[in-house]
Amino acid sequence: STTTASGFRDNDWLEERRQLTVHFIFCLILIDVLKQLSFHPGFDISNIEDQAFKWFRCNEKFNDMTSTQPNQLNYQTICDLYAEVVGVLAQSRFLSVKRRFMLELNNLRKEPASPSVNGNIINLNTGMRFFRVKMTPVEHFEACFQFLLDLANYFLEVRERDIKNSLANLFVEILLPVAA
Repeated sequence: STTTASGFRDNDWLEERRQLTVHFIFCLILIDVLKQLSFHPGFDISNIEDQAFKWFRCNEKFNDMTSTQPNQLNYQTICDLYAEVVGVLAQSRFLSVKRRFMLELNNLRKEPASPSVNGNIINLNTGMRFFRVKMTPVEHFEACFQFLLDLANYFLEVRERDIKNSLANLFVEILLPVAA
């Protein structure tokens, strides 16, 4: 097997691509199945949450958005699909998804500031872009806006411009359907 300029062997690249293909198919199936279920069993949901949030913590070689890695675009596509999975889960398991998001965010905030940590926070924020505010019942509406308030407070605290931009984009993604 040959080695590319970036140090990847062709076989490594192909194996990674196969794994990404499996995740791609898995996400598409999850999205369709979860939309059809009226009840999501807790144990299975926690496993799905673990899988999704793991993808929001970038692999080091993909952390840089200017990466020239062969599977960079495929990796980002999988992250986007897992974001959609989280959005579907949040429709019926909002408190669980919110708790997990806030736990991940707080853990990342405790880490020393670095481009890698900032990239992970941005990916985590992007992972919530399919979240939708539930208008009924009132308790769900209030919980959604408490979540938005928590994000707004974080927006005021954070100093990094890229993180602020990702939060602003998240607010647009969440609030635009409410305004419509």
